[in-house]
Amino acid sequence: MRYLLDSHTWLWWLSADPRLGAGAARILADPQAELHLSAATGWELTIKISVGKLVLHYSLDEVLREQRLRHHILWLDITSEHCRALAPLPFHHRDPFDRLLIAQALREGMAILSADLQFDAYSVTRIWD
Repeated sequence: MRYLLDSHTWLWWLSADPRLGAGAARILADPQAELHLSAATGWELTIKISVGKLVLHYSLDEVLREQRLRHHILWLDITSEHCRALAPLPFHHRDPFDRLLIAQALREGMAILSADLQFDAYSVTRIWD
């Protein structure tokens, strides 16, 4: 199965945060799981750091590169197909980054690892607990 990591999932996994859901943790520990990180996540985290909403004790560039390699996480670029999949989505969720993750997951046939219950309003598989 292919999985798309939400921003908080990835950060909580890297920091061994106890808020990481048990179901998500099992998948993240499975060497057979195909894990993906969206370019939207890199974009979101960069913006949050630049406006002071997120403070990391390490370089985001470094961790994006090194941790993705260490954990064999594939990078998912944003394509025109993802943008087209985004257009018809109802506005159950207003966060533009999360909406893009939903569109990508639907278009790519991926489940999303996220604690965000608002994802459940869409026909995407969300795994957490």
